[in-house]
Parts: sequence; C-alpha cells; structure tokens
Amino acid sequence: MKTPPPPTAPPAIAGTRAEAAAVAVAGLGVAAVLGLAAVYLFLAWPALDDFCRAALDPRVGGTLGQVIVMYLHWTGRWLVTGLHAVLATHLDLEGPGFTFVLVLLAFAWIAAFVLAAGLILGRTARRRETIGLGLLMFAVFWASAPGPGEVLYWYSGAVDYGLAFLLMMVALRLLLGATGRGRALAAAGVGFLATGIHELAGGMVAAAALAQAIYFWREGDRRLARLSALVLAIVAAGLLINLAAPGNAARAAQMPFGGHLRTALALTLKPSQTPLRALLDLRLLALGIFLLRLPRFRELRPAWTKLKLPWLFLIPAATLAVLLGGHFMTAYAVGFAPPDRVKAFLYALLLLGWVATLAAAGDRFAALPGPRRRDGMLTVAVAAALCVGLIGGPNSRAAVRGLPRALGEWRSQNAAREASLEAQRAAGRRDLLLPPVAPPPPPLIDSQISDDPAWWVNSCAARYRGVVTLRAQSVVGRPPRRLWRGER
Repeated sequence: MKTPPPPTAPPAIAGTRAEAAAVAVAGLGVAAVLGLAAVYLFLAWPALDDFCRAALDPRVGGTLGQVIVMYLHWTGRWLVTGLHAVLATHLDLEGPGFTFVLVLLAFAWIAAFVLAAGLILGRTARRRETIGLGLLMFAVFWASAPGPGEVLYWYSGAVDYGLAFLLMMVALRLLLGATGRGRALAAAGVGFLATGIHELAGGMVAAAALAQAIYFWREGDRRLARLSALVLAIVAAGLLINLAAPGNAARAAQMPFGGHLRTALALTLKPSQTPLRALLDLRLLALGIFLLRLPRFRELRPAWTKLKLPWLFLIPAATLAVLLGGHFMTAYAVGFAPPDRVKAFLYALLLLGWVATLAAAGDRFAALPGPRRRDGMLTVAVAAALCVGLIGGPNSRAAVRGLPRALGEWRSQNAAREASLEAQRAAGRRDLLLPPVAPPPPPLIDSQISDDPAWWVNSCAARYRGVVTLRAQSVVGRPPRRLWRGER
C-alpha cells in the first residue's frame, strides 16, 4: 500500500502575511478618516446653544438655579444642564479651551467604540485587536453617520451625545461583568448618570439590565438576577426623573406638530425619511465582509456567543427596534424628522448591532474554497474596497471638498468678525453690528447669528459678550435662518 504524499504547504500569501496586508490596507482608510476628523476639530466655531450655555441669565441664580429653571421649563436632562452651567461658563468660546474640550469629547467617542469592541470581541481578544476594531468602527461612523458635525464639532451636541454614549458603554461594561454588589452598584450609578445626560443612553442601559435579569432568572441564578434587577431599578429611577420633568411638557407645548402618531409613523416609515435607509450603507457591507474574511475574527468565539440563545435573531431584532423606536419617539415628540445628532447616535447603535451580529455569526463562515493564494488576494481586495469606502464616504467627500474654504475664506471671515467685535467693544459700543460670515462647509456648524437682534442666538451671544444687542449684517441671497423648536 502506497503512503500518501505529504500535503503541500500553502503559498505564503495565504497565511498571516495576506491578513496583515489586508489589515494594513484597511488601516490606511482609518488613518485618513481620523486625520480628516482631527483637522476639523481645530476649525470648529461656537454655534447656537453654545452662547446661551456660556452666558447664564443672571436672573436664574447660578448653576443650581440654571438646572432648576431648565428642569421646570425645557428639559429633564439635569446632569448635562449642570455640566454646561459649570463648564461652559468658564470656557472661552473663541479660545484654545474650546478646541481642547472638543478634542476630549472626540476621544470620548473613540473610547466608547473601543469599549464596545471589547464587549463584542470578549476577553480572549488581544488589546491591539480591540483598539483596532474600535478605531475602525469610529471611522465608519464618521464617514457615514448623518451629520457628525452635530456630535463632534458643536460643543453642545458633543457634550450631550458624546458623554452620553461613553457613559452608556461604561455602564454596559460594568453591568455585563457584575457578579457582585459593588460592581452592580457601579453599573447602576453610571447608568443613572447617563439618564441625566440623555434618556436614550439611559434607556439602553435599562434594557440591557432587564434582559440580563430575565436571562439569569430563567437560568435559575437568582442572585445575579437580583443584581441585574437592582441596576434596572436605579437606572429606571433616573429615567423617571428625566422624563417626568415639567420642562419636557413645557417644551412639547412649543412643538405645534408634535404629539401626532400619524406624523411620527410617516416620518419613521416613509422611504425618504426612514432610518432603515442606513441598512443600505455600502460601508457597513464592506465592513462585514472584511471582518468575516479575517480568520482571527471568525475564530475568537467570545464567551457571550456560547450562551444558548438565538443571537442571530435577537441582536438584529433588538437593533432594528432601537433604530426605529428611537427615530419614532423623537419624531413623535417634536413633530418633524429627528435632528442629525439623534440620527448619528442611532447610527452608532446600528453599527454596534451589526458588528455584534457578525461576531455571533463568525464561526458559521468557513474559508472560501479554492487556491489559498487567491483566497488571500481576495481578502486584500475586500480591505481595499473598505479603505476606498471610508475615504469616499459622504462625510469624507464633503469634508475634503470643503477643506480649502474652511482653512481659507471661512476661517478668515470668522477672524475678521471677531476683530470687528473687539474693536466695537473697545470703542464703547453696546449695540454690535458684525460683518457677515458665509455658511461653513460640512461637517462644521453654522453659528446661526442672524440679522435679527431679537433672535435667541443673537440674544445669548450679546449676553455672553456683555452688550445690549448683537446682530450680523444682512447678506443678499443667503438662505433664511432655519426654523426649529416648533417655530412656524
């Protein structure tokens, strides 16, 4: 009987060299997006609510008074209101401190994605793999999410949504590893704080605590079920404090189109408005194929995927429920399509759900048949497609096109406006007329200072600078200021 010949070794490109090349190619796209995102952090300018939060109305009586007034008349997000009252009032909106805060909040978004990557990949993943996946998810988020400017380059939106996203991920990290009362209380405390920044973040923590309590109860582990229920109770109390605020009802009364079920359903399900359009994002598809082409990702098998649960149904179903539910509730409250900052937050949750689904399905995808050399080259090609997708994403393209104007005309116009403002104040003028500034290129946010001194942004900007009125010169042909907060 003949001895069978030994198997031939596969070509080198089919091994780790091809995988390393694919990771390096994808990394080029990530690096390009991160660099572009960082440049705009140093070009951002204060806008909208920033002026109001940096100049408290003296009639409200300091930080505590500001929290009380906002809680009674505008919002139940008590913690973020207090943070703004402390931080923004000591922040020079035109100084380096403003940029420094935006940089810190950008790191908050990145840190949250890295924490999410750690939860998805599990403890068997190497640190560089966790950080790499977190950076990759942030790059996809920045390149594809609706309006990243409102959560990264606008101080108010960056604090409200960046901190909420980070606290949510910290609370989930603590909750999913809570085997004792101390860690459970820590998860509950962080989740409670998250509810004071944004109710959507707190709701996600509460939903996770409820799901975990049900699971442990069904498994017969009453102690862990009670710990999860404790977290749920504390976070739910925080949500109640937020949602029961009289300010929420007062704000809803100023939204003439809010509170209509039919309008909210139309805004959620109409093809031109539905958040389900995000499911067609080609960058998500490229990300999925890229990760499933990596043997290391398929073979990790994090501990949570070994639980006997229908993950491939539960994760997509929960993700779609959050996506549609968050969009619907916001549309119902305000009566129009959710602002970009809400859409960006929901896109981030969709992205996490997609990657978690891939991790749950990873072991079901074996290597494609065929010569190993061709298999390695295909992995590199997929990585190249992902790289091109990141660089060619809608936000990336808009940022690249607008960069010359952002660095040139727009920046110089803002500098000229500030110089004019200081000259008028030095001359003792109490009613300031500012030279016009063209609308900024995306992803930057327009200051919304108009030619109407009674416009709320102008009033806050005047109070911030200690003058009576402040307005911009009229610009012929410039679009009118946007309507919001229920204005007709």
